[in-house]
Amino acid sequence: MFLVPILAALFTLTFLALTRRQLGQGLLFWIWTGFTLALFSFLIEQTLGPAIGPAAIVFGVLGSVTCGLSWLLARALFRPADQMEIWPFIVVGGMFVTGVVVVFAKPWASDAGLVGQCIRMSGNAHSLASSTVLLLALVEGLAGLRKSLPKEEARFRIVFTTVYGIMLLAGVVWLRGAMAGSFTDVWGDYIRMVCALAALFGGGLAVWYRGRHPLPETGGRKARKKGPASAEDEALAVRIQAILADEAFLTRSDLKLADLAKRLGEADYKVTRAITAGLGVSNFNRLINHRRIELARQRLAMPEFSHLPVLTIALDCGFGSIGPFNRAFRAETGMTPTDYRRQSTRAEMTPLSSA
Repeated sequence: MFLVPILAALFTLTFLALTRRQLGQGLLFWIWTGFTLALFSFLIEQTLGPAIGPAAIVFGVLGSVTCGLSWLLARALFRPADQMEIWPFIVVGGMFVTGVVVVFAKPWASDAGLVGQCIRMSGNAHSLASSTVLLLALVEGLAGLRKSLPKEEARFRIVFTTVYGIMLLAGVVWLRGAMAGSFTDVWGDYIRMVCALAALFGGGLAVWYRGRHPLPETGGRKARKKGPASAEDEALAVRIQAILADEAFLTRSDLKLADLAKRLGEADYKVTRAITAGLGVSNFNRLINHRRIELARQRLAMPEFSHLPVLTIALDCGFGSIGPFNRAFRAETGMTPTDYRRQSTRAEMTPLSSA
């Protein structure tokens, strides 16, 4: 039993050191720090308990917000920092208050009077809130899944949700209401500790991954406001078009909004706003696909590229595989690349529309 907190401490210190280098002192790092502290406190309280005397109460209070902080961590992993709202932190703060009441007032919970009823109500509210935020954390990763996501990001979200769901089933659903003397009743504490260590390890990997693959900021509500393009949007749109005229930049297979924003020296949300308002394109991915398909159309129609397979042209234009290229090409032109090449050998290429 004493080995568990030692392992937890090693995991905690290791992951905090690694993620500190990746994340700096951003919001995700501090939420992750709070989560590891709460989870470590939960493990100490579960494993050592009465052996540490009054300190067990302190660890119990800190561990009472583990569920709430897991929800905040999931939100920070899958939402840009400028879209993080204040109300979830207020909810978790309320959970901390009820946790304090439950831990410190436990001796009076059996009282039949008003005090005992208030303590039991606080405990019930805390349990209900904990169950709710655990489910909310489960859906955070899936909520942003869409076809336009890069494959790596979609895979990360699916893996996170799957592993989190397995731990939720094992550590909460399976153990809750276990019959006395059953396997889950006898081994329940050990199963919870294994799930807690797995959450610490898996959470650390998730935070480390996000540090290496950060979500671009969107500008929050400011970037989502609809309206006519400003002079700043139009000027930035012209600069965007000039940069995308560089084929070496446009055809990078790993090109992201953050790369374009860095090249422009502008915030991500300003670039997004210039694309939507200044260029009239719904998002960054559609703009890049349009420009790459435009380049592919040119090459498919040029005699000097006639010896190249369609796949080679797709890869040279920045697509990772033939499937996405074929879908994007058909969406732009209404025909397959092969049909377009065949038609272009019989007639001059039709004028290209601008993005």
